[in-house]
Amino acid sequence: MAKVKNQTITFEKSPVLEIIAELRWNSNNPMANNQVANQTMTLFYNNNFEEMYKRFSDKIAGHDYVRSERLIPQNFPASTFQPVYRFKKVEAQNPTLIQIGEGLISIHALPPYQSWVNFSPDVSNSINAILESRNDSDKNKDFSKISLRYINIFYPELLQGNSVENFIENILCFKIITPDGISKHQISKDTVTIQLSIKSSDDLTININVGKRNVNNSDCVLLDFIVESSTNINTDHDEIMGVFNKAHDLIHRIFIDITEPIHQLMKVKE
Repeated sequence: MAKVKNQTITFEKSPVLEIIAELRWNSNNPMANNQVANQTMTLFYNNNFEEMYKRFSDKIAGHDYVRSERLIPQNFPASTFQPVYRFKKVEAQNPTLIQIGEGLISIHALPPYQSWVNFSPDVSNSINAILESRNDSDKNKDFSKISLRYINIFYPELLQGNSVENFIENILCFKIITPDGISKHQISKDTVTIQLSIKSSDDLTININVGKRNVNNSDCVLLDFIVESSTNINTDHDEIMGVFNKAHDLIHRIFIDITEPIHQLMKVKE
């Protein structure tokens, strides 16, 4: 089969389990420290966040996200970057959800995932909503982290009868080589998890996690991509979306290249 070069290609049997687009910032809201199990957790107790939530809720409702739930009880302390509210659409043809917390917003695409073209408008609308909703103390504060995560699970039908070890080494071409001093203690290469962190040429860092996962009593392969910005990003919508688009393009190019041997099994959409 000829190698697919179209970077907008999608598959009928995509292994994508979830996509998470996330923004973080260091909030100026008053905090308190609480010692829990000898670990310091940063907690917030004030009403500033509740006011931001109300503004965000009103704005995102204009994009059909009218179902909301509080993940942490009212007036109960939560750590920074912990999701506190979740929003969903009434119509679930393209299942997505949004979570916000102190210094955090994340947008999630759930199965059946269609394409970045379908999902990115939800990311764009969420960015606009949070930019217009943040408290005055945070309004002009840069985002300290922008990340895009693709979680892929290759189920048995895509393993082509290969063992997990063989699929990782010979299909995805992640070679598992360990020193003799380590390998002699190793039960099986199926038990190995590969973790890579690579700097790209456009101020992005890509973290890759590959290994065995058991799903519904079946041996599967996890391929987890997280691409993060290496620098702070200012509060400009187009610049933020530009980072997400670059992150998507990087993940997509890598995914297309390394899964080329099973494109026929995944069935390229016409």
